[in-house]
Amino acid sequence: GWQGRVTEVDDDTVFIEWDSITLRNMGMDLVIRCENENLDWEVMTLSQREVERTNSRDSERDVEAVAVSLRYEMIDDPRLDAEHL
Repeated sequence: GWQGRVTEVDDDTVFIEWDSITLRNMGMDLVIRCENENLDWEVMTLSQREVERTNSRDSERDVEAVAVSLRYEMIDDPRLDAEHL
């Protein structure tokens, strides 16, 4: 499953930053598709009904390290629309 940290709650909406394990497992295809569609692949907005409480699997430092790694990895990927860099 996808897992992350709740960063904000607004009425019934929950803002989640994905954890490093989710980021690593989502795959470069999805990351590049999000980049090309100008979507943020590091976060998600869900209804409170769609979210379950769980324990953290990593640290915020782990999240940043994986996100940076994915950004560097996608730079030379031919699927990435160059105008989104």
